[in-house]
Amino acid sequence: MPEMKYIPLEQLIEPPNPMRLAMDDEKMTELIDDIKAQGILQNLVVVLSGDEGSAVRPISGEKTASYTPDRAPLYEIVAGHRRYKAACAAGLKDAPCLIFTDATLAKHAAMSAENTLREDVSPAEEAYWYAELIEKYDFTEEQLGKTVHKPLNYIYTRLNLLKGNPAVLEAVQQRKIGLSVASQLNRVDNDQHCRYLTYLAVEGGATAKMVMEWVTEYKKNGPSPVVDITAFKEAGAKGAADHGPAKCFLCKSNSYPANIVWVPIHDFERDQILRQIESLGTVPAQDEEVKP
Repeated sequence: MPEMKYIPLEQLIEPPNPMRLAMDDEKMTELIDDIKAQGILQNLVVVLSGDEGSAVRPISGEKTASYTPDRAPLYEIVAGHRRYKAACAAGLKDAPCLIFTDATLAKHAAMSAENTLREDVSPAEEAYWYAELIEKYDFTEEQLGKTVHKPLNYIYTRLNLLKGNPAVLEAVQQRKIGLSVASQLNRVDNDQHCRYLTYLAVEGGATAKMVMEWVTEYKKNGPSPVVDITAFKEAGAKGAADHGPAKCFLCKSNSYPANIVWVPIHDFERDQILRQIESLGTVPAQDEEVKP
């Protein structure tokens, strides 16, 4: 596990091949001002340098009255190079660092922290990443959380995706449902019914609250009969080819097409249901125009 401590800036070594070859002057100035005001809020990630016998070096590179040739360990920066440069410019004497003994693990931790800030990383991708770290370093969930600086609940909700239904994991990976919806779906222990509800959630754009109600109903009454909608889809495709895009027979709108379903029903029964609903004033009358 990494050790966290404040390390004098003189004992930190800049990375030999920094990711940022050039730094924006304006953004660097903003970072320096921020560090002067608040200090360094995010730890640097470092590893012990192989050059352990080097002498402590002044930031300026020149010997000063405070310079001593006493030997001290040096640490190479894995992540936080800009923060280090800004801390030097801000006049700080030391910086909060996470010290790793394994350079590969340090890079993994840094990548995990940076990936979390990226908008295009899905919970499924995080789950695979965390599982890889657990397997490679024999971490417990608690140790993993400390390594990647995430609370246990954050770790558990993502790892649970790998323990849940494969259809749910695939939907999350394809960004068709979110983590909160997936967590509700994985409460369904019947594989077929879970896949069925996942299909409904994807096609209908269900919210976590809607799915929670489905799951509550399942827990109370068991799985619902799964209807083969192949014939309905074929009828819908034929109807769309003959008469244009499908519209809801109640509101006459083709908004939210994924929520339009095909139900076999006699014309006179459909008309009867429509008259009853219109009498309640819950939908527009037949001659009213509805904008999608």
